[in-house]
Amino acid sequence: MRRLYLTVEDTPTTADREPTESDRSPSTAGRVRFVDGRARYVRCVAVGGYPAPSLHLYVNERDLTASTRLVAELSMHGQPGLRMLMTRTERRAGSTGGLVLTVDDDGSRLRCVATVPGLSSNITETIIDVHCKRMLSVL
Repeated sequence: MRRLYLTVEDTPTTADREPTESDRSPSTAGRVRFVDGRARYVRCVAVGGYPAPSLHLYVNERDLTASTRLVAELSMHGQPGLRMLMTRTERRAGSTGGLVLTVDDDGSRLRCVATVPGLSSNITETIIDVHCKRMLSVL
């Protein structure tokens, strides 16, 4: 596997369009920000590898895999005679409305685990910061 990464965006993206900085809300290295009760879109992406790896997504030990959508692509790159097959496997959480976390998830680990039979798993993870909603007071 060439690369394994985890993204969190405010708007859903498709496999043919990578997220831009304007899709993401402010986060810091190694941490990702959610707002209590507000949906965000999470993608776990593995590029390369054959056979394509199986991907699992977790918040701490809570397995989100069953509630995600798997997208796998196989493409060919290069010139005739020198072509290379490239796999891209992606797990999308929140594709039907977003992944909603609460303040109870603050400080949890968001993990993406890629596994190919016979090899040890590759894991990428980040810490979740869940901010409270700002309440508007009416006087």
